[in-house]
Amino acid sequence: MAAVATAVLAFGGTANAETISYILTGTITGGEDGGLNGADDTQGLFGGENLTGATVTLSLSYDTGLLQLAAINDTNGSTYFENPGTNEFYQDYASDGAITESVTINGQTYALSNDEKSPLLTGTLESCNISSCNSSQLYSGVNANNNDPSLGLTLSSSTDIPTGDLGDPAAIQAFMATISGGFIQILSTPSLQADNLTLDDISASATPEPTAWSLTALAIVSAAVLRRRKASGKR
Repeated sequence: MAAVATAVLAFGGTANAETISYILTGTITGGEDGGLNGADDTQGLFGGENLTGATVTLSLSYDTGLLQLAAINDTNGSTYFENPGTNEFYQDYASDGAITESVTINGQTYALSNDEKSPLLTGTLESCNISSCNSSQLYSGVNANNNDPSLGLTLSSSTDIPTGDLGDPAAIQAFMATISGGFIQILSTPSLQADNLTLDDISASATPEPTAWSLTALAIVSAAVLRRRKASGKR
């Protein structure tokens, strides 16, 4: 999804600084846009075979607080653009781990994060509304810029993410609830050969933040203690 933006905005009080994390599952139905390779695993990451019909598990996590900080500080040229009512776009060169993705197919996982361990990796996050892209779209990508394949994920939905709301959990949840399709692009940087895998039957579920996990664990422990007390007749 190409970024077409006309304004660079400063972040104000309405900007949401959140970590958004989702696990998605779907089925590979072929090669996107009639790609020359169909659904072949030309990169050899998932067994080197045709992947049509395979089940895929995706993980996506991004931190808009880190993305905003990198853009505000212009870290290594990091940027943020917003076209009100059209699209929102982050380009992150800060090696801050703001975007993390993984793809699991045939029991084999390929994961990338634009973190400090891999300073050549850059991250891109973009939303595009129905009025401009024919469907509401969310794109997340990590560009390897070296011999490792880059990884991009595009999701389509019937629910727009309002511009400025990429960090709003409720807006992302509404988008994820009406996903209509998507595709994965795995691009070999040296050869520019890409595996474009179309996805269908996609389901998405948010993964709890560490605080939520702690609260869940506390609730489980409390319930266990209460059951023990009841069993022993204590109050």
